[in-house]
Amino acid sequence: MAENLSKLHKDWTYKIVLPEARAAFESRYLSLREQSGKLPERFID
Repeated sequence: MAENLSKLHKDWTYKIVLPEARAAFESRYLSLREQSGKLPERFID
């Protein structure tokens, strides 16, 4: 699972570079991080 999280971070950092693409995929990226155990510090902004 750690390698999946590493790949997710690498893909997000190096492959998803356009702001429009980041905006479109950000919710999916955050949900995959949560499934891997990386919960946000706060759930309510």
